Amino acid sequence: MIVRKIGKHGEIVIPKNILELASIKSGDAVKFSLTDNRIVIEKVKTLNEIHNVQKIQEKSMVALLMRGRPFDADLITTLRNEWE
Repeated sequence: MIVRKIGKHGEIVIPKNILELASIKSGDAVKFSLTDNRIVIEKVKTLNEIHNVQKIQEKSMVALLMRGRPFDADLITTLRNEWE
């Protein structure tokens, strides 16, 4: 078992040997889920899967922005560019 601390912005360094075993390399897309109180990180394998994840993120972002706040297209564009 390897123990790591979470950084103040939620970042964590995944050990190199675990990345290699999972065939994950720098620049790969990954998805996160919560299963039985465990955080699961999976490599996104297809362009279609990446596109679906981006659609979900965009819907979530718009929903957050629409909660009692004015719609700001420039902010959405800025956030979308940061995700890429």
